[in-house]
Formats: sequence, C-alpha cells, structure tokens
Amino acid sequence: MFAVLGEVQFELITYVEGMELQAAADYAEHPLIGRKPRLQWTGDRLDEYRLQMYFHAAYCNPEAELQKLLGLVRSREARQFVLGNGANKGWFVAVEAQAMSRQTDGLGNLLTLEASLWLREYVEPVTQETRRARTKGAARARRAAAPKRSANNTPPKPAGAGRGWVNDDGTRKPG
Repeated sequence: MFAVLGEVQFELITYVEGMELQAAADYAEHPLIGRKPRLQWTGDRLDEYRLQMYFHAAYCNPEAELQKLLGLVRSREARQFVLGNGANKGWFVAVEAQAMSRQTDGLGNLLTLEASLWLREYVEPVTQETRRARTKGAARARRAAAPKRSANNTPPKPAGAGRGWVNDDGTRKPG
C-alpha cells in the first residue's frame, strides 16, 4: 500500500506514479518611500498534494478506479491522508480529479487510464463555542491556581484602615 485517503487505498504497483507536495506562505508587501518595499509574513497556505496515477486493465478495473476518484471529489468530505509507512499527513479534501484515457478496446472499454488527484489540507474551523469553552477552562485553571484567602492568612491592617481616617501604613494623614 502506498497511501490511504479515508477508506480508499492507493497501491504502488497498480496506481501511483508520483506524488507532488506544494507548501507555501503568504506575505503582504508594504511599499516604502524611496526604498524597496518590506515583506510581512501573514500566514501559511494550505498544503496541497497531487497524486499522479496510472490504471491498467491487467491490474485493476480502470473505470471503477476512476469512479472512486470522482466519488472522493464529489463527497466534499475531509479524510485522513496516511502514507504506507504510517506517516499521517493530516486531514485533506479531494478538490480536483483529472483523467485521460490512453487505450481502449474496440468497444470503448478503458484499458489504460492516466489520472491526477489534487488534495488540499483541511483545517477545522474554530467556532465561537470552542473559543468560549477554552476561555472558561483557562479561567477555571487560573482560579484553581490562585492563592486562597482564609481567616488565617489575611494580612493584618490597622483598625479603621480603608475607612478614610487611618491609612494602610497606620498614619492619620490624608492620602
């Protein structure tokens, strides 16, 4: 097995001719007067993989394999992309499939087919509910870690402190 996308397996002998990765970053360009512009990194782009495949009737049914690829694109579902060595590349959506028949028999049945499948990384959106839950969890953790006040560990203050006629340091001068 070369790779798995969800439930669909790609076998090296019958399918994959190559895999191409595209990873990029976005930059904003800020023009400066009398000088060259400056670049500012604004974020990473989504990773994209392109799988180039070759189907031959001696190893598989090219028409059925093409239908699997089209089903991946039309399902609009994010699936885990795992290579045969166990490396999990993350969640990806099949965004495009291209196919070209190279050989057919006298009845028009596919004998050989070349196909390409483009996968784009899928990042789960952070919803407002997720943000609220994270904020509440962080607040709970801060409260749990904060020192507790009790009758035994409150700092002593002079009588009348905070009522305006005695300052915290014990003097009677206005603040």
